[in-house]
Amino acid sequence: MRSGECKAVAAREETPPAHTVPEQANMDAAAPSLAHYHLWMDAELFESLLYQAESEVLDFKVGQYPFESATDVQKSEFLKDILSFANSWRRSDAYILIGVEEVRGGRSIVRGISKQLLNRNLQQFVHSKTNKALSFSYEELQVEGHLVASITIPLQDRPFYLRSDYGRLRSNAVYVRRGDSTGEAPPDEIMKMGQVPLAADNPALNLEFADLENRQRSGKEIVLKAIKFELPRSIPDYGEATNHPGLLAMPVSIATTQNHAYLREVAEYLADYGMFQRVGFALENSSTAAAISVVLRIQFHSELLIIRDEDDMPEKPARNPLTRVFLPARGPQTGVRVSQRGDFYDVRIEFGTIQPGITEFSGAPIFIGVSESFDVTVDAILSGDNIKIPISHQIRFTSELEERKLTLAELRKIAG
Repeated sequence: MRSGECKAVAAREETPPAHTVPEQANMDAAAPSLAHYHLWMDAELFESLLYQAESEVLDFKVGQYPFESATDVQKSEFLKDILSFANSWRRSDAYILIGVEEVRGGRSIVRGISKQLLNRNLQQFVHSKTNKALSFSYEELQVEGHLVASITIPLQDRPFYLRSDYGRLRSNAVYVRRGDSTGEAPPDEIMKMGQVPLAADNPALNLEFADLENRQRSGKEIVLKAIKFELPRSIPDYGEATNHPGLLAMPVSIATTQNHAYLREVAEYLADYGMFQRVGFALENSSTAAAISVVLRIQFHSELLIIRDEDDMPEKPARNPLTRVFLPARGPQTGVRVSQRGDFYDVRIEFGTIQPGITEFSGAPIFIGVSESFDVTVDAILSGDNIKIPISHQIRFTSELEERKLTLAELRKIAG
């Protein structure tokens, strides 16, 4: 692997089945408003950080943080680092690179880690200790053949402190990163932290669900209506084999003008597509300033549902197999991307620049598939070139599942 090349690593534990509904239906009820903001590390960013010195925005850790089976004193070191970076005076995201040995005045050395941690466990731990929701993210990557980890702490309103003593940390003490060390902020500095609202200059953006075909907004709640088809046990071939006069010398699979598996393909298409509903988004800029290069990020736990983008949805079956040879290519890039990362889906939608007073719609829908009824509220995070701190909107998903038996006669009628 080339220097600086990295890729995301799946979560350590096995991903639960996508159709399993968790015991806690509202999986994000206790999550912070920015809990799902995540700046994914890439090769260029990681490589550039290796050449930088430790500061208010960067720290290197040779070894992994003790966490599982660790003492309160050991785990308080992780907590102190998170608090101190969240409280630091800076103008950009802060990073902790784990499994990297610092080299002053040169490129730091990638050493790797031997123990893996889970992002959600770290989130729960920090959120149970702090005075308010603190946004950060943890990710494991492969870099130069080594497993490493990175922590991203975005800009957010301060100060942060512990509600009660923990390990070596004192309650109500405001720990702050200064250069490459950590100290406690005095009362006058703490007061100034609260007087500097980091999000004061953010454009005002309002996010809603949308009907993309009719360009209509539909609020912050959506009901996902899915159909679970029970298919016929036996589905016969479709049509008869017929050869074109000019295609007699071609293989039977090409010369045949009827797709004999057409009925079965239609049944599978209905069963798959019926579980999904299109979901679009609208974003209104109600401020007097343009919002530049706006990106929407939403994360869903994969144990709850299935999410696909347009490219991953099945294509409509064709009666004539020749049609498939001449099928047009999929449309241009829409700026909508769905990625599965470990135990959750990461949805990324690019809106571009939104001028004042304008409502922009997502370039394509995402497709959400469900197999059980649920009610969940998640955080949708908006970031952009001139958005100092990501903007969080809560959106709600509920589902209604209809079970329908599909007879062979109905299947023939649908297939045509």
